[in-house]
Amino acid sequence: SAARKSQMLGEARFMRAFTYFDLVRLFGPVPIMLKPVDQTNSENLIKSTLIPQSSVDSVYDAILNDLWFAKANVANDNVPPNKMIVTKGAANSILAKVYATIPTQNWDSVAYYCDQVIPNYSLVPNFTYLWDNNHKNNSEAIWEFNYQGYNVIGNWIPSQFIGSGWKKFETPSNDLVDTFKTENDSIRFENSIAFIDYGWDDPYWKNKSSYPIISKYNEPNNGTNDFYQIRLADILLLKAEALVQKSDLAGAMELVNQVRARVKLAPESASSATDANNIIATERRLELAFEGQRWFDLVRTGKAIQV
Repeated sequence: SAARKSQMLGEARFMRAFTYFDLVRLFGPVPIMLKPVDQTNSENLIKSTLIPQSSVDSVYDAILNDLWFAKANVANDNVPPNKMIVTKGAANSILAKVYATIPTQNWDSVAYYCDQVIPNYSLVPNFTYLWDNNHKNNSEAIWEFNYQGYNVIGNWIPSQFIGSGWKKFETPSNDLVDTFKTENDSIRFENSIAFIDYGWDDPYWKNKSSYPIISKYNEPNNGTNDFYQIRLADILLLKAEALVQKSDLAGAMELVNQVRARVKLAPESASSATDANNIIATERRLELAFEGQRWFDLVRTGKAIQV
């Protein structure tokens, strides 16, 4: 049907926008390819792929055009049977992130698109539910990659974080562990990092009987762990940033404290915009640890070199 065709095109253009968003954040100017290459012969194929870099602004224009199309045509929130299907919530979430990242940030637009998302989702009551593998496609998930196991489609990534036999990738840093402890953030700490006796030598972790690994994705053997690409806590904290930019510190802290309350942490208050932004940055770091957000947060807030 025409409606299903438009939905499929919306999903495809969302994926293109999402990919270009990663590319422009990592590399800046990149070639924009918005039409199929000429495959009539090898010479034409090569010529049609030799596209010069476009400016960062042009890349963002292409991203926004794709996302606006996607927003108008993909499924409504909470309609699909699983959260892997791209919905308006996913499109609005990435639009919010784009406007928080473009060279001239637009915080009114960040707040607007966050507001399109937030009423349609809710935080799960227990932080552990996000990671126990028993609450897939939950009320907090906006875009979630579903895995059924290796006999259908399996997630092999946890095996790169967990298990003996060889030293794994993505070892948690001393600084992150210390921050969890300094903030008395025991619930998120225990759900994010496990300490295992693998007997490995490590110049940064001297105690062989207590070697840290990522534990948010905790089932390395059967490939059933889902992965959250976007979830509500991320968008709540992004909206908090927008409110700070609009001088609404109380409103920003209200959103931060929604996220903190779930993990039994006392409410925060801020006396200045700098104070509020530091609180939000720490909250994002601990809430979203190992979910692929930290580096982009540091870059867009100008803190990457300092950190």
